[in-house]
Amino acid sequence: MTNQTPNPQPLSPVLATEDPAAYQLHSRKFFDEYQPTTPTETQLTRELVDTVWRITRIPRLEAELLAQNPTPQTLAALGLYYTRLTRQFQKTADMLREIQAERLYPLRMGSIFQMNKSKPLASA
Repeated sequence: MTNQTPNPQPLSPVLATEDPAAYQLHSRKFFDEYQPTTPTETQLTRELVDTVWRITRIPRLEAELLAQNPTPQTLAALGLYYTRLTRQFQKTADMLREIQAERLYPLRMGSIFQMNKSKPLASA
């Protein structure tokens, strides 16, 4: 068994028909916005970049499918794909914002968490 070093370069979501330079610009905008400083923040930012890239591909895929007279199942699958990606984007963005808030404002976030823990549960 050989000792393999993990590849630090993530797989690119850019298809052969897409412009790698457009993807790089898209990526740079997210990194400029979120300015990750830790490996976890960098990974979450990369996930946002790739997820939005895939989401923006969906209208083109839909147009191509509609031109081919697709089955209802195919269109439903594309809708599920969109829903899954938007949910993934929201969860990843929420997680990144929370991690960054904890890093940037540790005392404030700690007091907010303490307040939430001390609140009694509302009765039905």
